[in-house]
Amino acid sequence: MNASEFRKLPRWKQRVLIAKDVLKRLSTKQFKPHPGIWVHAWMDDGKTMDLQKLVNAGQQCEVCALGGIMASYASKLNSIQLAPSIRDKGKYVADFGAHDAKLSRVFGKTQLELIESVFEDEEGIFIIPDSKYDAAEDFIDKYPMPEQRFKAIFQNIVKNSGTFNP
Repeated sequence: MNASEFRKLPRWKQRVLIAKDVLKRLSTKQFKPHPGIWVHAWMDDGKTMDLQKLVNAGQQCEVCALGGIMASYASKLNSIQLAPSIRDKGKYVADFGAHDAKLSRVFGKTQLELIESVFEDEEGIFIIPDSKYDAAEDFIDKYPMPEQRFKAIFQNIVKNSGTFNP
């Protein structure tokens, strides 16, 4: 499916396809869930990397829940640039804040914040809404390890027709 065909799909189908892509990349170990980061990849050339090319080439990345969404989104639709890390030689990073609007068009800001808050075990930058707090806490307790929780979040999105419902 090309980018034009993907964009024509209803948003819920786009979310399901992105979640399935994240799960596929998790199963092949291309994505390694890691709280506290967006997308980190290691390269040796010191240049800005195109995330779409990097992901589609099978480069391994550490990702948080939003980073997984961003990388899978980029693999299908968009060139998102990774920049060399200031702190770690050979490490490339993506800034979620620069791409929030793109992902919000597909997932909605409330869903993105809930997904990230649950993955980060409430240690991230977002707050779980009161209406979802108890369910989110139960979800976190059920999946205490980041990799388990990451996988369960995206399975939940697929199961619930594109909506994360802890």
